[in-house]
Amino acid sequence: MVSTRSGDYPFKPRKNKRVFEDIASQIRGAIHSGFFKPGDKLPPERELSKQFNAGRMAVREALRALEESGLIQIKQGVDGGAFIRVVDFKVASRSIYNFLKLGEISLQELTEARIEIELMVLKYCINRISQEEINELDKIIVTAENIFKKGEAPTQGHINFHIFLAKASKNAFFEMVLTSIMNVVISFLNQLGGNRKFYSAHFGSHRMIFEAIKAGNLVLAQERLTKHIMEIQSRISDARLEGFV
Repeated sequence: MVSTRSGDYPFKPRKNKRVFEDIASQIRGAIHSGFFKPGDKLPPERELSKQFNAGRMAVREALRALEESGLIQIKQGVDGGAFIRVVDFKVASRSIYNFLKLGEISLQELTEARIEIELMVLKYCINRISQEEINELDKIIVTAENIFKKGEAPTQGHINFHIFLAKASKNAFFEMVLTSIMNVVISFLNQLGGNRKFYSAHFGSHRMIFEAIKAGNLVLAQERLTKHIMEIQSRISDARLEGFV
């Protein structure tokens, strides 16, 4: 059942700045404070308009801005309204991707950040991964290999391998950040096409990283992972120079 929080949060009449910005800021604060939970429904526009002492157009503009930022989702129809979103990694992924395409973040910077994050992920993963998860990681590699043998590009299998390591670290923040980064990486890999030599090398890298994790050898796992990520950067860089990405 959808929970609608109405009239309880101490919204204040707007201040002397752009009306919709103040309204959006206060609603954002209510969400960040935990008053509104994922799935909750915000009060109707009419009620928000009264609480903020502002016109409904300003409230509507504020809600639109919050929707664009990924905090809420506006649904139409009888059961519609403004609902607090569950965390959506795709919003962060789109932002990173746009920064890359606009030149605000370089591929080199993305690669450096990814290496540091994944090395830290390995540090926790290797101490926390269960035997069941080791078996599951092996299955992810085998599944991707089988897809490759059928002549298809196992792009998602490549992504799943890295995201699973973050899950096995038992750290939700690592998982969130790495999922966002890998969603950007997959957009580049999809543009590279099904280069068999490229993916064949990936399987070997994943298998070697897996074996180091299985043996509990952190240093070796980190060395192999770093080399693996650098090879991916090199391949993407070459493709960009050739105009494919």
